[in-house]
Amino acid sequence: LEYIDYNMHSYAEYNIGPWYQYILVIILALIPPISFFLIFGFFYAFIKAWRKYLLIFLPVLLFLIFHSYYPGKQERFILPLIPFFIIAGTAGWYYFLQKSRFWAGKMALLRSSWGFFWLINIILLLVISTTYSKRARVESMCYLSKYQDIDNIMVENSNKDGINLLPMYYLGQWAGYGEINNTRPASVVGTWYKENYLNMPDFVIFEGEKNIEYRLAEVKKVFPDIVYETTVSPGMIDRILFWLNPINENQNMYIYRNTQSRPHKIE
Repeated sequence: LEYIDYNMHSYAEYNIGPWYQYILVIILALIPPISFFLIFGFFYAFIKAWRKYLLIFLPVLLFLIFHSYYPGKQERFILPLIPFFIIAGTAGWYYFLQKSRFWAGKMALLRSSWGFFWLINIILLLVISTTYSKRARVESMCYLSKYQDIDNIMVENSNKDGINLLPMYYLGQWAGYGEINNTRPASVVGTWYKENYLNMPDFVIFEGEKNIEYRLAEVKKVFPDIVYETTVSPGMIDRILFWLNPINENQNMYIYRNTQSRPHKIE
């Protein structure tokens, strides 16, 4: 019930997609034509032997209908369904094959379809196993980890009303960090630092290149001693995920160093 309540009230926080989005995800994730075989088998098993397959068919179908109905969508929401869909679809497909005259004479085509399926899966496995997502954020923290005793970091993204959380584990130390966004501009942040007698940030990280010159000028009014340090770009997986779904943010991270507290760049 809590899961349903959360989805009812928090859907606007996620990408709004069409009702058929998860059907397309299943088709692509399971790789055609095998995905079509499994979809057919999923429904065939229930139609022909519903008592036998009801226990697995009904929860999967209800889960898919529930998430297809609510507008907030991300691919990860449907992942728990995939293993059970494969089990039911495979059982139904092979149940169908035992009775199909058409496929009895097309075994070479069937083997070729499965061969294509495994070839694509092996290639994707090799690629995905040697890469990772959110590379720009992770590598930004790895880059800054060579600087010891960082007091705090400022993250700027005034293009929206919040920032992405920093993976502090890769920094190797627990530094505080603040944010500048479109509801909390640089001028407000600068005043807050002065009124609370806080140390100026050692580094300022700008998320994304949109309006970067204007954003940099605004931040320099508050922290005039920052200088460009480096740029960290997203990885291949991030670019692919962004292409598949723009909610998977794909941004360069521009790191600036505050020469007031960090006068020298460490190579």
